[in-house]
Amino acid sequence: MKPIDLMLDEENEIRFKVNIEGSRPGKAISRLVLEGPEMSLIFEGEQDSDGELVVIVPELSNVLKEEIYVSHWKVLMEEKILVQLGLKKNFKK
Repeated sequence: MKPIDLMLDEENEIRFKVNIEGSRPGKAISRLVLEGPEMSLIFEGEQDSDGELVVIVPELSNVLKEEIYVSHWKVLMEEKILVQLGLKKNFKK
């Protein structure tokens, strides 16, 4: 999969449409985990009124270098990990 380009020097919004089916309705909790060589960052997401999962990645120009980072999108519901999507993020200025 081609890396997703994000900007280091400005806020980025990432949205995913996820359809979760089950016996009971519930609210999904999402987290974007960004893995770096010296540290990992976790960004909490929210489910909007349309059912899309949204994560805001703040400006990271003082934290990260321009390069490709491995990330994981985790969706949790009722303390179970339902989706764990591996992505690569290409951060650049």
